[in-house]
Amino acid sequence: MNLNLNLPPELQILTGAGVVAVLCLLASLICLVKHRKSRLLVTAGQEQIEELQSTVKRLKETIDVNAEHVAEMSRRLVWLDTRIRRPKLAAEEVVDDSSEAPKLNITERRHRVVTLAARGQSTEAIATTIGMMPGEVELILSLDQAARSGR
Repeated sequence: MNLNLNLPPELQILTGAGVVAVLCLLASLICLVKHRKSRLLVTAGQEQIEELQSTVKRLKETIDVNAEHVAEMSRRLVWLDTRIRRPKLAAEEVVDDSSEAPKLNITERRHRVVTLAARGQSTEAIATTIGMMPGEVELILSLDQAARSGR
């Protein structure tokens, strides 16, 4: 099919292959613009991801610090609780606050394990707080549960 449009010689180039070439050029320019916009979006997304990762890292560090603080406060609470339950020290006895919690007898340990478990602490947290093995804590809790169900 031959189109004869009586175009001036300067515009006759735009027939056939010339039109296709111009359309391809326009399509490639459109693709280039879209590619640049996409690249900008990807770069912005990567920056947001890096910012979120640094925020997550800071939050994890804060959680770790707070977990250590909670464990220390739990140990101090156990120590204070045992101080309340024991008779007062004689005047010549000196209390060393820097030492670990005093050794508890089995009844006191069982009471502390059951109390901390009732407060919702995990077996590992209780074991760390009281200075026991996690297996001991689990045994005390299972024996206490069996004693309660047998009543």
